[in-house]
Amino acid sequence: MSEFKTNCYECKHPISIQGCDGPLIDSNDIQNLDASLYEDVMKTDRILELASSDTQDTQVLCMNCLNQLISSLQKRIQEENDTKLLLENQLEIFSQQLEEDSSEDSTEEQIEELKSKIMEYKLEIKAQNNEFKSVQKDLNELVQKEQEFWKEASALEIKLLDFEESNAEVAQRMKIAEEELSLLNRINVLNEIFYISSENQFGTISGLRLGRLDSEIVSWEEINAAWGQCVLLLSTLSRIKGFKSAQCNLYPLGSFSRIAPVHDDSNRFELFCSDTAFAKMIGRFNTAQQYYLDCLLELSLLMETEDQGLSLPYKIENHKIGQIPIKLDIGNKENWTRALRFMLQNLKYLLLRCIRD
Repeated sequence: MSEFKTNCYECKHPISIQGCDGPLIDSNDIQNLDASLYEDVMKTDRILELASSDTQDTQVLCMNCLNQLISSLQKRIQEENDTKLLLENQLEIFSQQLEEDSSEDSTEEQIEELKSKIMEYKLEIKAQNNEFKSVQKDLNELVQKEQEFWKEASALEIKLLDFEESNAEVAQRMKIAEEELSLLNRINVLNEIFYISSENQFGTISGLRLGRLDSEIVSWEEINAAWGQCVLLLSTLSRIKGFKSAQCNLYPLGSFSRIAPVHDDSNRFELFCSDTAFAKMIGRFNTAQQYYLDCLLELSLLMETEDQGLSLPYKIENHKIGQIPIKLDIGNKENWTRALRFMLQNLKYLLLRCIRD
């Protein structure tokens, strides 16, 4: 073999080698390489051969560059081996999973199961779509109702403002009415209608004298009218107090008023008289006066149970008032007139008590 000098193809460093035939890299080393690495080595070797054929000098690599090339190739070999090992492991895992899946269910069964699930999902989606449409419809209705509500609310607010204005006016009118009512309460109607007073020796009711004197003859028309007012007033007070006499019933009929015992209501005694029928009527007239006095006493006793401070000005007992019998005789006109005046005072006292309550 001949020895010659040349430069390294890669680093251009001068080297001295002996001539050789065949490839620049041993074929045994090439066969041990991976396929992809083998291609890279063959390409490198082919390049060196071509470079040598184009020139008179042989193109070679120095030991350092060759070692670097071999180191690089070995590194790639190691990487490829690692990759190969990783792929083999993955393949084994995949094969195991495939075997497990095959042992549990066939592919066709899985497909059918998936189809069934898909169908269920489609039905569920359809139901949800229907529900969504229903909810959307309800929402639209609610929006419509809300708009109607606000329209009604606006109308009601306008009505409320009108009402408040009217209410203020009504309140003002009510205030005026209450003031007028307070004034009327102070001027009681009963006291105005049944005004009881006295005139000389006579007691009067509504301006009518009740009684008769030898010195001053009062007509029976005036006496009868005065008794009519007395019966009406006693009946009114009894109704106000919720009182019903246990002894007699009152019949206020103006100048022809009557009074009857409870046990014999058809026998109604006259609280009126006349000069022409005096002798015939005087007995029944006096009985009627006594019944009236008894009824007045009953009402006063009832009112005393409600008002412990109540006490009649003139005591009533045994058809007498202030120890004077309420009875008309030809010779006792003055006593009769005085008894009637006492009776009117008691009646006025009960009237004022009712007004106060």
